[in-house]
Amino acid sequence: MKKSTIVTKKQSKVLDLIKQYLKTNSQSPTIEELRQLLGVSSSRTIGQHLDALEKKGFIARERGQRRNIKILDSNTVQDSLIKIPVLGVTGCDSQNIFADKTYNEFISVDKDLFESGKEIFSVKAIGNSMVDAGIPNGSYVIFEKSENDIQNGDRVVAIIGDMAVIKRVQFTDRAVALYPDSSEERFEPILLKDNYNILGKVIDVVKAVPQTEEIVYDYQIEH
Repeated sequence: MKKSTIVTKKQSKVLDLIKQYLKTNSQSPTIEELRQLLGVSSSRTIGQHLDALEKKGFIARERGQRRNIKILDSNTVQDSLIKIPVLGVTGCDSQNIFADKTYNEFISVDKDLFESGKEIFSVKAIGNSMVDAGIPNGSYVIFEKSENDIQNGDRVVAIIGDMAVIKRVQFTDRAVALYPDSSEERFEPILLKDNYNILGKVIDVVKAVPQTEEIVYDYQIEH
């Protein structure tokens, strides 16, 4: 397992506000000033953003000071990231989740994690049938778009008709089987002969951890 830098849209906005404030005022903003600039009601939300940005190496703070934020690697942070479009929600438990072809969200990740030239996308996983593969309900699944380089045992994002699922694939001479990765017996494999498309291979998982007013993403690669 290895960990990477993940920046949500809200965290990126906080970082940009801090940079702009430093440039204009030659000092960092206070938590209260950031709260007002972001238009949120709770200072705790700002604290969560700052904790996340500090943990990920974007800022440093000197404890006990009101204006204590220092930008780290301010000239290279944005250059080291790529934005991955989130295509929509994808079902793990059933096929009752429609494939969404519009990009309604992006997540930012360290570009050194992925080979250049690859088409990388993400979907949000709904359901619990893939928990044993490290894909819990609500997580974001990053996949590499590929129709040819798929092997038995790969976790894939598949389109069945107008529906999207995440499953472990197994090819046979006569059909394709999509298996759940869960010890619960209520989840059954899907056997297909046609009317399906393997959109791509799962390469990483962003596990969502709910907080009081936001979701902070903890990026873990399961191998």
